[in-house]
Amino acid sequence: NAINQAIEYAGNNGVVYIPEGKYLVSSSMSSNLDESKRYVAIGVYQKENLKIILSPKAHIKHSVLPLEEIVTFKTARYYPLGIISSSNITVDGGIFEGEADEHVELYKDNADAFWWQADGTYSRGHGYGICIRGSDHVTIKNTEVFNVFGDAYHISLSSKGKSNFITLENCVGHSSTRQGL
Repeated sequence: NAINQAIEYAGNNGVVYIPEGKYLVSSSMSSNLDESKRYVAIGVYQKENLKIILSPKAHIKHSVLPLEEIVTFKTARYYPLGIISSSNITVDGGIFEGEADEHVELYKDNADAFWWQADGTYSRGHGYGICIRGSDHVTIKNTEVFNVFGDAYHISLSSKGKSNFITLENCVGHSSTRQGL
């Protein structure tokens, strides 16, 4: 999408501005994608010194995942914004909306959209509003994340290592199945 193209164009040491507006984004679970890029709608991959400045009225909405992908890949994971294996990244502003309402409604009557996991639990997938994996010196500020079928904000490790020096400032997560980190 255009936002990912702007991030790639900005490269390292760049700034990306996202103006007011509603942006519908989607991710793919395609096994043809590198694992770090799977599930991510807007991706910051292996970047350094990048700033993403969003208007306070820039609304990033993740579309509901296609049922056929859910059944095929046995997952419904998604990240409207993923920061993966990157350093010195700032995201300032914006509203990030998941698809929890649509997720529950679409999949509730389809047994194939639910599966037993290896640990013995039953799942119907999850999402993360803003996901930071294997990155360091990341600042997220002035953001709102809601309606996510999972965590509003998620910080974890990746195959490249753990996340360090992560700052969340003036961030709000609400109306999701899990509100916080």
